[in-house]
This record gives sequence, C-alpha cells and structure tokens, in this order.
Amino acid sequence: MSAGSQPFDLENIAPKIRLQREWTDKDRKSTEQVWEISFPDDRPAEIYLDASTGHAVRGIRSWVAKRCRLADRKTQRSALPTLVVSGLIKTGKSFTLNEVVPAALAAALAREPLEHPLKGIQVLRLNCMDLKRTSGAGALLYDLLSVVVEWAAEADVRVNDVEWRKAQAVLADSPNSINMDTRAGRAVMGLFERGFQTPVLVLMDELQALLQPTTSDGGLQEQLLRGDVDFIRDVVLRRILINSPPHVLWAVTGSSMALVWMSLASMPVNGTAPLNQIKTVSGWA
Repeated sequence: MSAGSQPFDLENIAPKIRLQREWTDKDRKSTEQVWEISFPDDRPAEIYLDASTGHAVRGIRSWVAKRCRLADRKTQRSALPTLVVSGLIKTGKSFTLNEVVPAALAAALAREPLEHPLKGIQVLRLNCMDLKRTSGAGALLYDLLSVVVEWAAEADVRVNDVEWRKAQAVLADSPNSINMDTRAGRAVMGLFERGFQTPVLVLMDELQALLQPTTSDGGLQEQLLRGDVDFIRDVVLRRILINSPPHVLWAVTGSSMALVWMSLASMPVNGTAPLNQIKTVSGWA
C-alpha cells in the first residue's frame, strides 16, 4: 500500500495557530494567552484561551519538538512519550486534542526539510465512544481493528504486508469468534508496533470508553467485564503506548480523566512504567 491521501495528510488539513494576546504577572511570566485557530476549510476562525497554569500550547509545542527531534531514532528502550490532554469535564480537552495538537505539529513540520521522517504524516482520529462495547473485549477490539484497517485503506497508508494480512484474516471471521479478544488485540498491536510504515498521528478521544467493555445481563442491565478490562489495559493499550515506533505519535484524552489516570497507574511496569512515558498538558478553551 502507498501513502499520501489528502483528507488525512496533516499539513493539508491542520488548522493554523497564531498568538493574539498575552497577559503576564509582575515577573513578566505568562499567565494567560489568547490564540486564534484558523482552519483550511470554510469554518470561521475560533479563539482558544490558554489559561492553564501549565500553558497548554507551550506544553504541546514542547512535546512536538521532542517528537520531531527524535523521530529518526532507530533503537530505543521504549516508545517516545504519549501526549495526554488532561483536565476537568467541559474544559476544551477534545478541541485541544483535535485542533491545537495538529496545528502545533503541522507548524513544526513546515519548518523541517523534506526528508524529515515525519513529513507526510497521516492523521488517525479515534473516538472510543463510537466503538461497540456491549459484547465484551473481543467485539470491542474487533471493532477497533476494523476502524483502523478501514482508515489505513482510505488514507492509503503504507502497511507491512505481514501485519496487514494478519489483520484481514481476523476481520474475515465473526466478531464473536472464539479467542477474538486475543486475536484482534494482537492484530491491533501488530499494526501500531510494526505495521505502519508511513508516519501516523493518532488522536484518541474518550480513551476511558476503550476500557469499558460490557455485557448485558439477560438483556436487562450492562455489566463491566473486569477480566476484559484488564486485558485491554494491561496488554493491548500498554503495548501500544510502550512499543510504538518513533514515527507513530499518540495523543489522547477522555471525559473521565480519573479513570484514565487510574488505568495508566494500574498498568504493570515490566521494565518500563507507562506513567513515565507520558507528557501531560491541561486542555482549556
């Protein structure tokens, strides 16, 4: 498969971000910033108020700079940091994830030479609330795999043939097949760890929903499947966060950040603590 589909190419679809106004304290340290977000389509420009004490835009730019600087690193103990947009409910986390992060990365890549490893990066947007979560981990991971495979085909992303065939073989079966949680989980991990040969920016919203596989109790009440939660959290999600290569960038957020942070803290260390692989910014808009 080859790369370069316009609708998913970051430098073609990302908005532009420009500082409009800044407030400082008596020591001339920035306290609040107002940014203008302008879009390449017909949407009107929006105002982004960066009032977080950690300064969201500055933190995102710092993460972007590190990912760009280390993008050609071939050998590493574990993946480069994942960006986590944290904050309370209704504080602009999704807007920060889906608009500010791409804008900052696109601006940085525009200054890089054509041969930079992240040039031509494609954007994969995942909202975990859209995944089928009511039939356990197998159906949930099958649905996630199908979404990723469909996106890769539509975006014309280069994918390792072996991992692509494995994913297609899983999707050829029913989502309720025996051991589907293990098979679909391995296929998802394979695509992100070894499959994508084109640089990819993954923007995952509502991460907590990925950790909420349920089953219906006689059709009356949905119940959380603890064993399935543990498998998705400790095996699939952990592997992706720890083992993704330098050209696969992850940025995530969720409406229940308490659950997200508890899940990250609960992951087994096994040589690398996932919490040490995180860059956190506060999303405000």
